[in-house]
Amino acid sequence: MYRSNAMYTKTGNLLTKSKFYFTTSRIIVPSLYKIIGI
Repeated sequence: MYRSNAMYTKTGNLLTKSKFYFTTSRIIVPSLYKIIGI
């Protein structure tokens, strides 16, 4: 039970991180393009 719980927490953390990175990349990348002038 404890082992599967730890695995679940790890996957949850990964999902939250990937969501966070996806959102920030969607915001940062276009602004980078604007700065560079592409």
